Amino acid sequence: MLQGEVGNLLGYSGATVPTHERGQGLMTLAGICARLRISRRELFRIRKADPTFPRPVDIGYARAVIFGANDVREWCKRRSS
Repeated sequence: MLQGEVGNLLGYSGATVPTHERGQGLMTLAGICARLRISRRELFRIRKADPTFPRPVDIGYARAVIFGANDVREWCKRRSS
């Protein structure tokens, strides 16, 4: 799949996909905040208040909190419905 096609699937109209949503289908907290256009503080509030928010993915060695991009997209779809 080409980068532009991935970008279209994620809702980006440009030809490039942001770094936080490329490759392995993983998203960082910063990537989720950018996608939702919210602050990190607001994202932490949502994670605490909403039990349906996706759980972080344990990739073993990362210090960062990582989420499955598909899980986040599905949560966004359910939330907007």
